Amino acid sequence: MPIDSDNLVDEDSAFIDRFAIAVRPTWKFLEWVNGIDDDSAYDESAVLIQSIYLVQEMDTFDLDTITTLMSHYYQGIASNEFAAWSLDMNDWPLIRNLDEFFQYFECVPSDTVIDLVALDDSDSYDESEELDWSDED
Repeated sequence: MPIDSDNLVDEDSAFIDRFAIAVRPTWKFLEWVNGIDDDSAYDESAVLIQSIYLVQEMDTFDLDTITTLMSHYYQGIASNEFAAWSLDMNDWPLIRNLDEFFQYFECVPSDTVIDLVALDDSDSYDESEELDWSDED
């Protein structure tokens, strides 16, 4: 379907006044995962899976701002990502600075966050409104 003005995000969607950081593991992260459990049948396609972290909105969106945000959050992000694969902190790589963090993770910042499934005033979610992701045309 071509993209045109009729396909714009509808008025029920909500712009969220936050920045987002999309975090995706690098191949070094995948090597670490494979090294902690030789018995695991690990699917390397997981490198395509990203975690999205919402952070406070800033007045500017430039390299200095992004570096400041990452300097503040990288240890927590790394801990969260490593804990998803091993709860034993002794298994985790030592991450002492941003350079080491970026060996294990790629990050893409965004200054636009839109909730496409904005809830109505009742804050309820109607499962009957779920999208059908099957490819039947």
